Amino acid sequence: MSSFPARVTEALLDGAEEAKVAVGDVFLPAAAGHLGEASLVLILDGLVRTYIRAHTERQITIRYAWPGDVLGVPALVLAGAGSRIHGSYGGHALHAEALRETRVLNICAERFLKLGQSEPSVAYGVATLLAYLTVETEQMLQDGLFLSVRARVARHLLELAVWHDGALVVPHGQSEIADAIGSVREVVSRTLIRLRSEGVVDRRENATVLVDPASLHAIAAAG
Repeated sequence: MSSFPARVTEALLDGAEEAKVAVGDVFLPAAAGHLGEASLVLILDGLVRTYIRAHTERQITIRYAWPGDVLGVPALVLAGAGSRIHGSYGGHALHAEALRETRVLNICAERFLKLGQSEPSVAYGVATLLAYLTVETEQMLQDGLFLSVRARVARHLLELAVWHDGALVVPHGQSEIADAIGSVREVVSRTLIRLRSEGVVDRRENATVLVDPASLHAIAAAG
């Protein structure tokens, strides 16, 4: 959106509403049946995880959305084309969960779609975003299918870490990490215990401290 002409940006922001999302809240509709239900959300601050959840409650992370990222574009484009399958992946609903206190900007979906049909800059921006999301999602799913649990834990720890009191810290429990990588808490717990014994991570209250990020990068890269 930063590449849009000023008049386009002003049109998109006109009437946009800011909202706060608490940690753990799922705020993006799992599926939009038609254009009037589609959502378009710009992340202003915080971190959001989008994922699909099977009937068994197992989860698979699709992507992490950071400040500046937009959620809802694929669903909006398909809704505008009259498709009703855009809200699910193989019949599983798509969810979006705030992993930190998050501020979002709700943009008028129908206005965005109309601009995409009339403004080349918006159409190209949408095409670029969809291409990026395709590659990012393929990589995330590939990791879930082919990487070991150890490598997946290392990669997600690196992805979720934030600076706090001079250290890289992941402020999430073992259950949250297990959900993120599509595993179970017991398996993640054993993996973290081993990483602690190797001096790669440490435990601080309810958070994981990345003691040796370079080793975590090596573990993640090894697969």
